[in-house]
Amino acid sequence: MHVVLKFWCILANTRPMIFGVLSVLLLSQPVDAAVSYIGQDVEVATSNSATSLTVTPASGTQEGDLLLAHLTVRSDNFGIPPSGWTAVFNLTNDGVRHQLWYRIVPTGGLGNQTFSFDDDGRAVLGVSTLRGADPSNPIAAYGSNSDWWWTATAPSVDVTTADSYALAYFAGDDGNESFTLATTGRIPAWSHRTTGGSSNGVSGAMWHFPRSSTGPSGSTDANYWFDEWSAVTVIIAPGTPFSCFADDFNRASGVGSDWAVAFSSGSFGSPQIINNRLRLTNASSNAATAATLQRVFPGAGNYVELEFIMYAYGGNGADGIAIILSDAETTPQPGGYGGSLGYAQRCGIDGFAGGWLGIGLDEYGNYSTNGECRVAGPGFRTDAIAVRGSGSGTSGYRYIAGTNSLSPGVDQNSSGHRYRIRIDARTNVIPVTVDRDTTGTGNNYSNLISIANIATATGQAALPENLLLSLTGSTGGSNNIHEIDNLGVCALQMDPITEQIDHFDFTPLETPLTCKPTLMRVRACMDANCTSTYNGNVSVNLGPSGWQGSQPYTLTNGIGEFYFSRTTIGAQTTFTVTNSSVPIKPFSQITCNGVSPCSIVWQDAGLDFNMPTLTSNKPSNAFNIRAVKKDDTTQSCAPAFTGSRTVSFYSNYQNPASGSAAMSVRDTSTPALTSIGQSFASRTPITLNFNNNGEAQIHAHYPDAGEIRLYAHYQGSAANNDNGLVLSGDSYDVAVPAGFCVEAMTFASPSTPLPSCDDANCPGYQRAGESFPLRISARAWQADGETGTELCDNLPTPNFRHVDFELTHQRESDSDLLVDGALGVDDNIEITTNGTVTLNNQTLSEAGRFLISTSIANNYFGIPLPVSSSAPIGRIYPYRYDITDLVYEAACDVPTTTTPFTYAGLATAPIKPGQLIPFGASIRAVNKAGQVLTNYHGAYAKLNGEEPVFADFSGAVAASDGDFFSSAELGFLVGISNFVPNDLQYRFNSPRAPYEVSAQLSVTDSDGATGSSEISVAREYRLGRLRVENAYGPEQLPLPIPLRAEYFDGTRYRQNAADNCTTYLGSNASLADGSMSATLTPVAGPSSEQTMQTGASTGANPLLLTAPGTGNVGSVNVIYTPPVWLQFDWNNDGSNDATTTGVATFGRYRGSDRVIYWREQRPPIIP
Repeated sequence: MHVVLKFWCILANTRPMIFGVLSVLLLSQPVDAAVSYIGQDVEVATSNSATSLTVTPASGTQEGDLLLAHLTVRSDNFGIPPSGWTAVFNLTNDGVRHQLWYRIVPTGGLGNQTFSFDDDGRAVLGVSTLRGADPSNPIAAYGSNSDWWWTATAPSVDVTTADSYALAYFAGDDGNESFTLATTGRIPAWSHRTTGGSSNGVSGAMWHFPRSSTGPSGSTDANYWFDEWSAVTVIIAPGTPFSCFADDFNRASGVGSDWAVAFSSGSFGSPQIINNRLRLTNASSNAATAATLQRVFPGAGNYVELEFIMYAYGGNGADGIAIILSDAETTPQPGGYGGSLGYAQRCGIDGFAGGWLGIGLDEYGNYSTNGECRVAGPGFRTDAIAVRGSGSGTSGYRYIAGTNSLSPGVDQNSSGHRYRIRIDARTNVIPVTVDRDTTGTGNNYSNLISIANIATATGQAALPENLLLSLTGSTGGSNNIHEIDNLGVCALQMDPITEQIDHFDFTPLETPLTCKPTLMRVRACMDANCTSTYNGNVSVNLGPSGWQGSQPYTLTNGIGEFYFSRTTIGAQTTFTVTNSSVPIKPFSQITCNGVSPCSIVWQDAGLDFNMPTLTSNKPSNAFNIRAVKKDDTTQSCAPAFTGSRTVSFYSNYQNPASGSAAMSVRDTSTPALTSIGQSFASRTPITLNFNNNGEAQIHAHYPDAGEIRLYAHYQGSAANNDNGLVLSGDSYDVAVPAGFCVEAMTFASPSTPLPSCDDANCPGYQRAGESFPLRISARAWQADGETGTELCDNLPTPNFRHVDFELTHQRESDSDLLVDGALGVDDNIEITTNGTVTLNNQTLSEAGRFLISTSIANNYFGIPLPVSSSAPIGRIYPYRYDITDLVYEAACDVPTTTTPFTYAGLATAPIKPGQLIPFGASIRAVNKAGQVLTNYHGAYAKLNGEEPVFADFSGAVAASDGDFFSSAELGFLVGISNFVPNDLQYRFNSPRAPYEVSAQLSVTDSDGATGSSEISVAREYRLGRLRVENAYGPEQLPLPIPLRAEYFDGTRYRQNAADNCTTYLGSNASLADGSMSATLTPVAGPSSEQTMQTGASTGANPLLLTAPGTGNVGSVNVIYTPPVWLQFDWNNDGSNDATTTGVATFGRYRGSDRVIYWREQRPPIIP
């Protein structure tokens, strides 16, 4: 273990490296725990003759950083990295090599890095720098994907370690296209293309993002048209960080939850914050104080470093402070005052409990002596630093090493001296060093003590499994003010103390008698009033001698009952707990019956009884009360009397200490309970019949909850021949509520419980993640067998208190409800008033119906509490809908298209549909935190079967000249609807010029939850038609029939030169007789689908009619069936015609003078 106590920060992965003052104080978190992205350098080879690319690591790259080199190259062979690089993946897709390597920057850094490849292609090379990665295994995982589609997807990969980092790499086979990001939450690094098209070009890209939590990384999408691509998600693992804590004590009062403080002597009391410093003592005499940091430092394999500024002034020069490491299994308690500095023993005073190492900053000089019962030392040394070793009680704490008197002295420091202490236990050799900087800057340390291996020091105990860090202050006959400021501690391993036992309580459950062992209840209390005990088993050793049975004992759920024997009358004032398996709060004090110091009186005779645990308002079963005395011969208990006797009873409240309900008692022969008084003066007499063993039976009843004590008192009389005999006894008990009423409350009337939500069709109650009121009230018994909501009409138990109440929850039994989600408030619930609490900030993170129950872990003064559940609470519905991953493209958008567009329809006569729009979106039902609702599924998905709303925008305002149309319905599966409508089109209200329109998708459910996508980029819409042009040619040759796609420019239809997308096919054409028979010239092609270029059929693959042959002259009608969005009302009858017609004429016929233009196909010249 290496411990560094300091206000500086340590952040290297493999060794401490101090870099400056911690800017965030009161910190206890890993330093450099997360991987971070520093920067990148990218180079592109646009020539297909390049053979290498050279990159330089990003500015700021330093030793220990991770470099990742990503190469996309068109090559016959894989690229080759410089020496020292390790391959992550080598992928091939359509001739493109996609590669990634890594290396750790060595000492001295790295210069330019050259990567080579074949000279028959182009390349993109990017090198990224990341910091904080695991240097030995930086690549935690990766996943790859490849396809041919307009969206490239780097897949989601499981992240197994928090604070990792994700990078999404893309490689494509077209040098004329770049990847464009389509997923939010990603940080751009590069996206480059080399030119060269798909023959020898490539494109490469990378986006990155931190992953602070575990789970799926999420996929990353990039648009890449219709080209081959491969994509990889790489997860970078974080290195092992140092954890640091710092405290500048700049607060008005209270040491805070990071410190536990105490004192064992002196008038100053416990350490406190004064003038923004931690004051350990004032200038008063004989003080011994301690402050323990609430952190645990594992021993073996650790490294710890501490730094602080110490001030000593204002008195006459004594004594000093000590920095202590102690065994975490022992509750810290300060050692001797004066020259022992709160660490070493002093005559008659134990040393620091569990002490393993005590470094003393000694002003007066006695810490280095063997006086006052200390062990070893060179003798009196003023203003010295000394190290003492392990000890226990008054043994050990031996002097190990130290300095001579220092100049300047320890208390000659009005501006403060800075100290640095290091303990390195990463191996079996454990060096310890102490350094001082008298300038206070932290830049001028000199070494004071250097112990090569403290493990071999004389008398030194083995390194404990876990250590605690404490500071002690001490004065004697002389004194000083002692203060600490700007404390910082860093370690390879430093864990918060998440759970500590506040103290142990010892309570007799029956009258303590010397004639028999007394049953004692031992509780591991989690708070000062012991309203809850440790939730789990605790192994302990109990003292003093007298405990029956073998040790260690086990306290089940923090409570155990064991017999303790004492054979002499008097007060027992000392009980001890050692070797607790659960940490105990530093400076914890044992209580008896909730009181410290302990004082339990044993007597030779009394009324002995052990009252059973009570259920609130339920009469107890019968239990024995015995009148006994110590037999003079056998020393055992004998009957004190038999027959009828009047015994007086009274009770009082233990915890809480007051109440309004009275306890009642009856004997077995009397059916009615008798209410008894609450003090000795108001005790209530009840006649009991004692048998020959001196036993009688009684019943007890208490309508409320809490700790109570029942007292019995017998006063002898002459009538009973026992005048002067006085017997008394008492028994402690707990009355536990019969259960709890757990109810969600309505918003309209906070005092009205929410009706039970019995199926998925109950009304919506609250959005997932939003607060709602939940009332929990402790209830008394009314009848056996009552559970759940049956308890809600029972009497309350106003005295019930609990400071750490816990809840659980579960989804209702329903096949559509798949997960429980999270309950917002499930622990640390305080019930402090009238046995009831209303949690106005309760939340449920998931959709559906849920039962909220009290936890089985709840106990009450060590007694397990019954579990009670609410009625089904719900319906919980989405907080909102997140609409992301919007894909909104032009239907005609190919590389040769100058203006991407989509053909619009018409919403007015002549009505026609528009061209189908490539559109898609991911609609996620989410809670307030943005998490997808898995239970938004089946009957709970209220948007299932509903149509979303499409809004169109022209610029930033709603469009007015058209509208989207779709009847596609939503379908949710586990909270997500991947919505891809197969009928989405845009329709103009009337014919108009081309028009750019942006899209927005919105949803609103029946509960009022809504969601909208961002407004998309604008896409152009054109009103179009397809025309068959007339054609003329000789009958000896096949005749091409021109097809032309046209659009309306606001005045007339004109050829749509941007249309490189509309297809045509010979089978879509038919012929009708004109002046010649259509059978003479059947359609010859094209037999396969062809694509128009600049809005016209191509000369290479036209719509073609067969040559009718010599002498077959005349015309036929060519009828073509276009797509519905290119239909037109050619006959002006108010509806679009399904076909469009042209005339094909064969022969050397001049044609009609009324025809302005004929296109003639000339025959070839035959020689």
